Amino acid sequence: MSFTVTKTSTRTSNSQAVFKDSADIDPDVAASIANIDHALRTNPAVQSRSVAMSPDGLTKTTTTVWESQSAYNEFRTTNSSDLAKLASAASTYNKANGIVVATTTSGA
Repeated sequence: MSFTVTKTSTRTSNSQAVFKDSADIDPDVAASIANIDHALRTNPAVQSRSVAMSPDGLTKTTTTVWESQSAYNEFRTTNSSDLAKLASAASTYNKANGIVVATTTSGA
């Protein structure tokens, strides 16, 4: 059964930064972003991945459909070091810029 992970990022106004300028990203974090991106693009268990932006530009929704929850769990385990670096940097950046992130899952 497929397993869906949906991440929604919301800013409160258009004056807030959307994403950190890549020139300002710590090299270790930048490497982790590249590693995760590559792992998602090449993982055969990813059935689909989509990104949508709201018309007002304040909300970005990323949806990834996995072939199963166990495939998603395996991806998280395999990439845990890069995911931890990315999560830490994103949390700090999002708090500083008033960005709220919510992640939901469905399926099992």
